[in-house]
Amino acid sequence: MKNMNEDEIDDQNSMDDSGQNREQLQNVNQMQYQNNMQNNQDNNQTQQQNGEIEKRKMFIQQQVIMRNKAAINQIEMEISQLTEQIKQNPNDKEKIVDFRIKQLSLTKILVMIYDKPEESLVKANYNLGVAYLDFKSYQSALYHLTLAQCHQSKIDNTYEQTDKSKKMMANILTQLAKCFLEVDNFEDCLDQVQQALSYYPEDSLDSVQTLYCKYKCYLKKKNYSEAQKIIDDIYDIQTKNQTKVDEKAEQIAIAMTNVEKAKIWFLQDDYQNAIDDQTRAIQALIDQEYDDPDYVAGLLLTLSKYQQKASKIDDQIDSLQKVKCIYNQVYGFKDKRLIKVMRQLSMILLQNNYYEETISELKEIKKAECQAFGEKSIEVAKTLRIIGTVQILQNRQEKEFKDEIKRNFKEAKEIFENNRLKDLAYEMEQKIKMVDDGEMIKKKQSQNILKQNIIENQ
Repeated sequence: MKNMNEDEIDDQNSMDDSGQNREQLQNVNQMQYQNNMQNNQDNNQTQQQNGEIEKRKMFIQQQVIMRNKAAINQIEMEISQLTEQIKQNPNDKEKIVDFRIKQLSLTKILVMIYDKPEESLVKANYNLGVAYLDFKSYQSALYHLTLAQCHQSKIDNTYEQTDKSKKMMANILTQLAKCFLEVDNFEDCLDQVQQALSYYPEDSLDSVQTLYCKYKCYLKKKNYSEAQKIIDDIYDIQTKNQTKVDEKAEQIAIAMTNVEKAKIWFLQDDYQNAIDDQTRAIQALIDQEYDDPDYVAGLLLTLSKYQQKASKIDDQIDSLQKVKCIYNQVYGFKDKRLIKVMRQLSMILLQNNYYEETISELKEIKKAECQAFGEKSIEVAKTLRIIGTVQILQNRQEKEFKDEIKRNFKEAKEIFENNRLKDLAYEMEQKIKMVDDGEMIKKKQSQNILKQNIIENQ
């Protein structure tokens, strides 16, 4: 074999090295490929695992949402049921407080556990505060209304204030003002009122409830001139904002304001203006067929007092006759309220020397008392006593008339004796004797004394 020179040996070595390098490169590429494949497999497995995890998460979240939704629906249903119970018991103030407490507890669960909006807490605290106010628990009312105010302020500071949130804040401040008014804290009352009014547009109907609170504050302070300005402002707002959409409600609201206007006139000794506004209010309520005749009767009784102060006796009698009609229609002839008004009417007739009318009214009272209390009741005897005494005041000498007087006194005497009312029985005996002896009361002074005695001891 021929010996290779050095160059040939170097070339041979280079070829050997290149072969080795290629082999090594192939091995590296093979390893990288295998690694990439493994990585891809791992990635695929990871993605699958992640997908499974996400599915599991979504499933769990859905299960939680479903469970939460069921719990939320249950709580909201309980709150609604409590609202219905409040509607069914509108006059039981203690029960309403209890229902509102339960509603607040349920609302706290909704807000704190299930992330319901904080507005729910505002409303729940507000409703409970108003319930406590109606229940005359003023400290508790102040506490919950102040909580409502704090929650509402937090919401207003976090989000942009809306018309709805402004109205809620105004309502809260107005109720706080009412609390302060009830405890005679006039300064804080007026401060809350001014804050509440700042949330209303000028001459807004919504501001009327707040202005009423301000009016009552000045009324309680006996600042009648300021109170009159406010009630006039309320009247102007109500008349300006008449829409005719609910004319009945609007006319009733204006009538109620006229009642307050009449009260202010009366407190300032302006009886004629008081009579005029009270009469307008009553007529408006009658025209609108107001569904509380007892309230209308009360307004007529108040009107009769105004008329008495103005010495309008015939008008006063007419007002009381209207009250009689209402009570007779609503409660029936033997109702105690009707009897009380009839007795009041009879005494006014007597004071003004309408003797025949007085006796006629008293005889009606006797019939009503016979039905209400029984024919042998003390009430009937007292009425017979008054009838006989008024008949004496007439100074009539006819035998039939005197016999009637004696019958009334004898019947009264028998009832008094049966009920062991010896003094009254003796009085009847003396009056029978006076009629038998032909003694009648002729002097005007004596008549007035006897008449006053009847009124004071009816």
